[in-house]
Amino acid sequence: MAGLKNDTPWWNLSAAFMILLGRYLPLVIPLMIAGLMAKKRVTPASSGGLTLETPTFCVTLIAVILVINVLSFLPAAVIGPIGEALQLSAVHVGN
Repeated sequence: MAGLKNDTPWWNLSAAFMILLGRYLPLVIPLMIAGLMAKKRVTPASSGGLTLETPTFCVTLIAVILVINVLSFLPAAVIGPIGEALQLSAVHVGN
């Protein structure tokens, strides 16, 4: 009987390696990024920058948050109520 034999040394070692990778890579990668960001030089503020205290930053931030939320909700809306409305309108047009 052919099949996956999951009690072999290869299977056990590769599974253990993948478990460790899945456990510690999400911890190590952000720490590496933080280390790289800590090494960067701080640049002085200039007229070309977008400061955090301006209404422009507030409007931009709110717009980005809204766009991301709408785009994440859109597939559920298309499958749900919008899709149902389109399906019902297609039935009425066909008759």
